[in-house]
Amino acid sequence: MSEIFNMQSVSFEKVSQFLKERHEPDFRVKQWQQAFFKGKCLKFEDLTIFSEKLRADLIENFGERLHPVECATVESDEQACKYLLKMDDGARVECVYMKFHEGIKSLCISTQVGCPCACAFCATGGIGFKRNLTLDEILGQALYVAKTTEGIDRITVMGMGEALLNPNIFDALRCLTAPNMFGLSPQRISMSTVGNIEGIHAMTQKFPQVTLTFSLHFPEQSLREQWMPTAKKYALKDIFEALDEHVRVTKKKVYLAYMVIDGINNRPQDIAHLRQWIQERGDLAYLYHINLIPFHPIPNLNLAETPRATAIQLQKELERYGIEATVRQSFGKSIQGACGQLAAGYKKA
Repeated sequence: MSEIFNMQSVSFEKVSQFLKERHEPDFRVKQWQQAFFKGKCLKFEDLTIFSEKLRADLIENFGERLHPVECATVESDEQACKYLLKMDDGARVECVYMKFHEGIKSLCISTQVGCPCACAFCATGGIGFKRNLTLDEILGQALYVAKTTEGIDRITVMGMGEALLNPNIFDALRCLTAPNMFGLSPQRISMSTVGNIEGIHAMTQKFPQVTLTFSLHFPEQSLREQWMPTAKKYALKDIFEALDEHVRVTKKKVYLAYMVIDGINNRPQDIAHLRQWIQERGDLAYLYHINLIPFHPIPNLNLAETPRATAIQLQKELERYGIEATVRQSFGKSIQGACGQLAAGYKKA
């Protein structure tokens, strides 16, 4: 991960530099940034505030469109739209745009093509790891969706891939929160991790106000290793120590994502393990909140969908012991856009 953020590594900053090198007046740079981040401009030819010659020069130097993201298909249900996006090299990822009843508009973005974590209950993990997304490709998802919808209020970095394994993610967070770029408050961004300890420490230092979610799912180490191979590298004890440090420093809640797989991780012994992990947090326990996610069906995976009522029952059990838990609302299940379902049309590895 880059310790010093080089703005020139972002292609749209190169456009600003290009305009300055041409000795264009300062207001041209402001016009460009305003059109790109606040307006609906997707291609250089749409920059009608610029002369035809300047637009032609921009196309000659940077291509017809700036960001390397092209929409292939869009699937929708009542509250979600799933975008299949193609990169310049043909790689594909999916991102999901969600509308909450309260009016909040949220985008779940991807950071990798596939995923190296190979979690057994996740469609993305089943296709294997192909490559990291570039900085422009991460930001391009937000740019495209923001310009073709009613806008974005929040971003969750919970799509395809393990974000903290992509060295471009911290530069992406800087761009998403930079006032002259996306201008999002860090508190409107959420990041999930399977438990990358080095990444958790980096989040604590660099982006303490970004909400952190730990994908727990299995509260017993040996069971977790069966379903989540990365657990063999990162033990639960060590992950929780890193999370404790995070909440001490940030004073912010950490969320524990828990995919409820009926008969697998909602048994009495699983509840006992969950209770133990929360109780061991001591005076920090109140800053841990469990998000229960009913398992969503995944093609070619012989696991039944978990009824929402089953997750609600687990929630009640946890609350009996004073553990804060919420059954998370599912978006996009009918279009294979819910948690764990993103695969972008790739076959299982």
